[in-house]
Amino acid sequence: MVDIFTFPDLQATALPSGGCIADSVAAHLEPATRFGRSDVRQDAPDQLVAVNLTLTQVQEVHFDVVWHAGARQLPSDITQLANGTRLKVELNTQLGMARDGCDDALRAWVAHDPRAYRRVLPPEAAFRHSPGRYGIEFTCQHCYGKCQVQCDGCAGAGRVSCPACHGAGNVHCHQCAGTTRLTCSACIGSGHTTGQVSEQRWDADANAYVTIQVPVKRPCLACGGAGSIHCIACTFGQAQCGACAGLRSVACKGCGGAGCFDCAECAATGVQHEWASVTASVSTHEELTFGAVDATLEALIRERIGAAELPAYGSYLEAHHVVDRAALGSRYELRIDALYARLHAAARHFSVYGLGPQARVLDFVNIVGHLLENDLVTLERALAPVSFWSRPKDTALLPALKQFVASELNLLIAEQLGAQPAAGAMQAHFKGMVDAAYVQRASAALRQGFGRLYGAGLPRPALWVAGAAAVASVMVYAFGPSTYGPFICTLWAALAGAALWIGVEMLSLGRIMRSFPQQIGARLHSQIKAGGGVTKWRIAVAAGVLASALLAATLASKVPFIARHHQASALAQLAAQAPSAPAASGIEQDRSTAEKEGLYEIRQAARKFLIAHNKKNKTTFKALEPNLNEQYPKCSTALSVAWVPKSYGLAQPALFVRCKKSVSKHERKWESIVPVARRGG
Repeated sequence: MVDIFTFPDLQATALPSGGCIADSVAAHLEPATRFGRSDVRQDAPDQLVAVNLTLTQVQEVHFDVVWHAGARQLPSDITQLANGTRLKVELNTQLGMARDGCDDALRAWVAHDPRAYRRVLPPEAAFRHSPGRYGIEFTCQHCYGKCQVQCDGCAGAGRVSCPACHGAGNVHCHQCAGTTRLTCSACIGSGHTTGQVSEQRWDADANAYVTIQVPVKRPCLACGGAGSIHCIACTFGQAQCGACAGLRSVACKGCGGAGCFDCAECAATGVQHEWASVTASVSTHEELTFGAVDATLEALIRERIGAAELPAYGSYLEAHHVVDRAALGSRYELRIDALYARLHAAARHFSVYGLGPQARVLDFVNIVGHLLENDLVTLERALAPVSFWSRPKDTALLPALKQFVASELNLLIAEQLGAQPAAGAMQAHFKGMVDAAYVQRASAALRQGFGRLYGAGLPRPALWVAGAAAVASVMVYAFGPSTYGPFICTLWAALAGAALWIGVEMLSLGRIMRSFPQQIGARLHSQIKAGGGVTKWRIAVAAGVLASALLAATLASKVPFIARHHQASALAQLAAQAPSAPAASGIEQDRSTAEKEGLYEIRQAARKFLIAHNKKNKTTFKALEPNLNEQYPKCSTALSVAWVPKSYGLAQPALFVRCKKSVSKHERKWESIVPVARRGG
């Protein structure tokens, strides 16, 4: 039997008078952009549009038996039956009654409130009579009513074979390792002890007999010369097992020696139960169909209005309900009332719909995106001739940015530069006033614009900061502690450069923020950093500061007077830390030690170099003595020799004896000057 319920003309609404869509669009334009009502034109009045649509809802009921199992006796609210057969028969009876009475239950549920829109059928409403819950009790199949189960680890005995002795009760003696013998402690296993005896021997120098002590070996009294003694801690190399005290078994750890566990299946009651009941589940399917309607309006309704909100945008006309074979089919007839307007803005035509009694505009079809297109194009053109590292040659960038962020929507896009879902968030917030393509273009232009504007005045300060770091590195190397090498000087200079650059950044950011109105500039501080220009400049300046400081310190170490000053400072510090030693009387006695390089070895290196040079060039040079008052740390590599350049302005030829790596932490490198003369001169 099929029943049909019809309730016509349940609710009706009326539309406002025409001419409100353009005003609604303008109300959204004015706070979000620099445009207003005068920028939107409407040639013809709003047109009334009625859309008939049908929401079909099918709710199908499915019955099933749900089983439950548990420990202990049945709960008091469940009817107990004699056995499983009776339980299955009763459940089949309940299932049949539920299916037979389902249609009557659905009719009664519909008749209770037939005018409700999209009423959801609860599962319990599918029963004409509330189904009962039935169950049985039975002896636990795990412990067979004993409430306890045997421990598998010990087979119920409570004890297991001792793992230390493997059930033997004895283990090898730990002192003698089962050999029954111990090394004698008196002779340490040698079997003898050493003593001394007095002997009279003739001393030719004294011309008399003298008494001397002669070492002799005697058998060990403790072990009788065997070197080992009998172990008294064991019997024939076996000792009692300490883990089981010789009992050969220990208590089972699994059951604690009890041999059994409380049965978990029945909670130590010996009884289990099963119960079941008939339950219902409801599956729902909805479909929305339209009458004759424009495809754009249909897509707008499907995308922007949920099924539950449809009556708020029009009239709820009729409801039809059909009950058949445990299924409820409901058909809701609705009418969506709308106003249609054709608007003109930015030399384009836009079709805009206002839905419902208030003519709500749910999609502004990218009107704002087209109105702001010229501002975006102007900003993109201003960015084209400007590179990231150069100062803009004209002043078109700043006015373009000012005009662009004058619209609140663009300012909100700027504030979302660091967020991933910027495009989607803007679309949802402004209801289609701009599309995703516009948000992406605007984000890219703002990011580049802030980066170019931020870097407009930074090239010259960056060069000054790099130069200051280089000067600081040279000053630290020349006048700082002698332990500072080029790398340490570079780090100190980099710290100073970082402090300077922080000040430059603050000045640059302040310059940009002052270029905009106060209320806008205060909102752009974090967005300038999100554009990526600050990070790029930091990386570039850091690389430039490190390179210039390291290069300056390295070149300073090659300048003669700076190198000599640094070397003298290192030697003075080394001399102050080293213990005082008597001065050598001459170069022949000044030899190398573990701490210092001898002047003799330095002169020998120079002589060896000159021997090869004289042989090759047919000259007669000879090496003179280096300065006896100078001291050098020990060189850990071979000494190298080279001629002193004429640019040093020495009166006579000389050699550099160089050490590339010394053992001193204060002076890693050094060089000594050895005068040179011609033989016979």
